[in-house]
Order: sequence, then structure tokens, then C-alpha cells
Amino acid sequence: MICASIGNVSSREARDLLLECGADMVELRLDLIAKPDLPKLLAGERPPVIVTNRPKREGGRNQGGEEERLRSLEKAMDLGADYVDIEWDSAGKLARKGHATVIVSRHDFRSTPDDIVTWREEMKPKGDVIKIVTKARDISDNFRILDLLNDRSTPTVAFCMGEAGAISRLLAPACGSAWTYAAASEETRTAPGQFTLEEMRRLYRVPTVTRETKVFGVIANPVGHSMSPVIHNSAFAELGIDAVYLPLLVTGDPAVFVREFVKRFRAGGFSVTIPHKVAVMEAMDETDEYVKKAGAMNTVAVHGGRLCGYNTDIPAALDAIDAAMAGTDMKTLKGAQCLLLGAGGAGRAIALGIKDRGGQITITDGIAEKAEQLAEEIGARSAPWEKREDIECSVIMNATPIGMHPNANASPVSRRALERASLVFDAVYNPPVTMLLSEAKELGIPTASGLDMFVNQAVLQFELWTGEKAPAALMRENIVERLGEG
Repeated sequence: MICASIGNVSSREARDLLLECGADMVELRLDLIAKPDLPKLLAGERPPVIVTNRPKREGGRNQGGEEERLRSLEKAMDLGADYVDIEWDSAGKLARKGHATVIVSRHDFRSTPDDIVTWREEMKPKGDVIKIVTKARDISDNFRILDLLNDRSTPTVAFCMGEAGAISRLLAPACGSAWTYAAASEETRTAPGQFTLEEMRRLYRVPTVTRETKVFGVIANPVGHSMSPVIHNSAFAELGIDAVYLPLLVTGDPAVFVREFVKRFRAGGFSVTIPHKVAVMEAMDETDEYVKKAGAMNTVAVHGGRLCGYNTDIPAALDAIDAAMAGTDMKTLKGAQCLLLGAGGAGRAIALGIKDRGGQITITDGIAEKAEQLAEEIGARSAPWEKREDIECSVIMNATPIGMHPNANASPVSRRALERASLVFDAVYNPPVTMLLSEAKELGIPTASGLDMFVNQAVLQFELWTGEKAPAALMRENIVERLGEG
């Protein structure tokens, strides 16, 4: 079940949300509702309601004294509240009334303590439902919190707060939590890392996730900006695959995390991005040729219990470029003079792909040593960044972040430099059409975009994981829609 928390609104707005949000149950945060009118809030037909009036010591904003706060919860019971939530250290002071279920809760907003099992045992005699919420300082904290749910002797709600705690919020019901919490709307979030009801239902399909659901995710730091959950979850839904794709904020060793995650869940695979594309290789049982060439990987697939590493960035870039090359006089990259701007991870993948296709490369980067090192490794030329517009080339490829949102009004080369190019590629996908690509199109030059590359690599990942043909058009539509919202 999903409980929608309502706070940061007026009493009238809270009543409207209570009736309209469509949640399985609703939490009314009296400490976050302006002048709450309990008789009106609890009147008439409505979903089951939890009434909470959280004190400051437990992360709330209640402004009154302890006696007044306890009386508000007792009044809620008199008025027919289905549940009241009381802090573990105040539970003995609450007079039970009516038929309300008492939730005894305890929070730690700084960390996930080592003694949370002791917490649970101390809390059991105090109420009907135990609720334990901690801050995930590392993604591994989620494992300890979810382990609490293995004890079914007392109904329990448990999850972690913060961005690193996302997986426990999303997987808690499947692991045995009595329910999980979501914000009723974007404006009513009441805790750090909280998803909206819409996100939990439509994007992550939490009500359908069970212990048999295959679990995938993107391993990154940071991870909040990732578009991958949007495209992969929509693809799973479209094909009716029992799977969910999660944001995985990994700040420690990704190889250790992957091995532990696979032990605990029905893991199907992972996307891997900055800064973990190299370190995660330590966990692999086998890797493909592109990983060996690039010394980095962006995809993990779990096949028969074995961890298999792939680099789908390289074929994704090549597919995007090949499709655009077909519309030029050159037709293919073979023999093409290519200028590669940027020698980072994306630049390396693109450079290796160009070499595979027989292209001739000159590499330049704002940090000269990076360009020189990559050029030496793959047998290409390098050039100073300030000389980039003087280099004769037929293909210009940008693998720098120049032109990325929010600095969209920037381009790595001038319009004049584009005039002699036969093809322009930009690895930036936000915005979908960068200033570089826009100017190239105005000059009538064929282009390939970072959006093409991003969708291609996601399609390859999906097919490696599932063995099914990916709904590429839908995946592209969803990412374009999300970028438009941003």
C-alpha cells in the first residue's frame, strides 16, 4: 500500500487532497497543515487516515507544548481517525480512544544507527504498528533497514530518507513493509527523498512490485538527474515485463554494491555512469570486447548468476553516426577526417568507435594532456584546443559538456568552423538540439545527436537484459517529453 502524506497546505487544501488524491491511505501532518480543522478533515466518507503531529525533536514543526500535541491525537481518535502516529518516547503518555490503530515511530535524520534491531524490539510493546525511518548516508544502509521487515511478528513500516534511501522507499512494500509513503503532490512533500504518489504509481509501479519482480537500476553519483528510470520503466510497462528500474546513488565502491545487491534481490542488471564506469569492472565475471578496448563499461547484465559487463556507449554512438553518414556523400566513416572535441569518457568511446570504422581522428581537449594521452593510446593525432578551428576535417564530433543545459547558448566551435564539415555530431542530449546542432542544420549539414546516442545505448541495454526487442520509439518519446518538462 501507498500512504500519501499531506502537509505544507491549508486545512481546506488538505481536505481536498484527502478526497481527490486517490491514495490507499492518507497521512494528515497536523504540524504541517495551517490551522488544521480536525472535525472537517475527518468528516464523511474518505480513505483511511493517519493523523500525525510531529514534534521538532523528531523532525516535525509542532509549535505547541507536549500536552497540547497529545490532546490533538486523542481528539483525532475521538473523531474516528483510523490511525494515529506517536513518537516512541511519548507512546506511554497517549490515552487510547476509539478503534484507532497506534503507530509508534522513531526517526534518525542523521544516519542509520547500528542498533536499529534493538530499536525495533524496544518499540514492539508500545504500539500496534512499528515505524522506523532513518537517513541513508550510504546506499548499503537500505539493506539493514529492509532486513527489519523479515520479522513479521509485528506490522512494521521501515525505509530510509534521502536520495540514497530511494530504493527502500520503493521496495519496502515488496519486502514486507505494511505500507510506504509518498507525497500527495509535488508541492506537499514532507520528507527528504520522498517521491510523489504519481511517481510511485505510474513511473515505478510500486503496487505491482513483489519479491518476484526483476530489479534493475542506474548506478551513479549523483543520480537525481538521470533520465534512465523514465525510459526503462516505460519500456517494461509497455511490454508487460515484471520489472522495475531504480535510481541507485552509490557513493562507495560500486563493485561491492553490485555483488551485495545481486545477493539480496532478483537483479537483472544495471546501467553504470559517472563516476563508476571503471571501478564497477572489478565485480564482473566476464566483459565484452568493447569493455576491454575502452577500459570502462556502462552496462551490467545478470545471466545465470554471472555478472556480465558491456559497453553499449560505443555501438550506440556508431549507430547514431552511421545513420547520419548515410545521408552524406561519404556514406561511411572509413577514411573520413574527424575532429573529436573532448577526451573524457564519452570522447574515448567515440574515438574507439571511429577507429573501428576506419576513420582518421584528431583529438583536442581543454586539458592538453588528456587529448595527447588518448591520441597516443589509440594511434591518433592530437591538437591544442585553441587550434581546433584550424584543423581540416569533414566530421566534427563534440564530446565535451559545452552546450549542455543550463548553458545551452554555447557551442564548442564557431559557425565559421562548421561550414567545411559534412557531418556534425554532438554527444550532449539535454537539450536535444544543441546550439552546435542548430547551427549545423541551418547550414544544411547532416547531424547526429546525443539524444540518438542516449536512446541507442538504452535500447541495447534493454535488449541485453530482457532478450526482447526494445520499444525504441516509445523510449525516445518519453525522454523527449521529460527533457521538454525540464
